[in-house]
Amino acid sequence: MDRELFEARLSAARHDLRTPLNHIIGYCEILIENAEDRGSDELVPDLTKVRSAGQQLLDLVGTLLSGDHLLGEASSPLKQDLKPQAAARAAIDLSTTTLSTELLERLHAAVDVHRVSKVRDCIEEIKSLGGDNAELASRLDELCRAYDMESIRSLVEEMRDE
Repeated sequence: MDRELFEARLSAARHDLRTPLNHIIGYCEILIENAEDRGSDELVPDLTKVRSAGQQLLDLVGTLLSGDHLLGEASSPLKQDLKPQAAARAAIDLSTTTLSTELLERLHAAVDVHRVSKVRDCIEEIKSLGGDNAELASRLDELCRAYDMESIRSLVEEMRDE
């Protein structure tokens, strides 16, 4: 099977698996909000478990059906595109970032277990801090979309060392 056909089938498989999972996650969020609004708090823990399981499956689909995982790091177009970005990582002035130790620890833990959803939650929190953190959040978001956890880990460890 040629590479283009393989990548097209891989993309279709990711889409076919991610779409219903995103629907499940979204519907659970609606049900959680409705349960909270109606005072049916006893339903929230079970709905939260379903939403969390859906998110874990979504993360797993992203991991198992990534070009990095199936094609190997050297042949992945995502990795090739990120090499200049990884080299430019030093251009980010980490001394101007204002991340709490707690946020850095949560980000580090999420990267350690490759929990993309948790990494994204941390990135959103970094974005909300504004200011000099915007560039860092943007870089982390790029790396997360490419599922480049090693580069994220290096960046987080560099921030932890400062």
